[in-house]
Amino acid sequence: VLRTTAKRHATPTTAGRVTLRLPYREPFDYDGLLTFLAARAIPGVEAVVDGAYGRTMRLAHGTGTVWLTHAAGHLDCTLSLTDMRDLGSAVSRVRRLMDLDADPGAVGEILGADPLLEAQVRKNPGLRLPGAVDGAEIVTRALVGQQITVAAARTALSALTTALGAPLPTPDGPLTRLFPTPAAIAEQGATVLTGPRRRIASIQTVNAALAA
Repeated sequence: VLRTTAKRHATPTTAGRVTLRLPYREPFDYDGLLTFLAARAIPGVEAVVDGAYGRTMRLAHGTGTVWLTHAAGHLDCTLSLTDMRDLGSAVSRVRRLMDLDADPGAVGEILGADPLLEAQVRKNPGLRLPGAVDGAEIVTRALVGQQITVAAARTALSALTTALGAPLPTPDGPLTRLFPTPAAIAEQGATVLTGPRRRIASIQTVNAALAA
């Protein structure tokens, strides 16, 4: 099911808002996944509002936002894109973020065969592996989060985004900023990041390589 509204511009690009259903295999532990994402949400980049998850994205031809809500057998997905050529890529990234292509039956069968895991598998059916919409972003988030708490990592990433992340051309409710680019982090990250010098140097080195 697909509904679109688009506005034509003088340029050959088309901005638009698209609502579609993203199916998945049952069972699906949406609440568990939402709790995980909410605890790590970077203000401006991500938001959880009344059971819906939203976030900003930097795409090949522009920027976008996505809002996801849970429904029977699918996620309702609303994408707002500055260029509709990015629709396919945006959907793929969202599916990867929410691990929608997992086969929970096969996962449960294999993990449930382990005596040490069997009880947990029965207790938590439909667990998903949280993914990412941007590879460079998740690498930086992993590096920042080493040897500190989830709350501390969120604080550090929020400061980094406030200082170096670009604002969205058009805010979408609480979604107002993009996660910083690797180039921005490589060039200016040391002015914002705190902690051990070696960790900061590692973050900058990795982002310089990604930018190159």
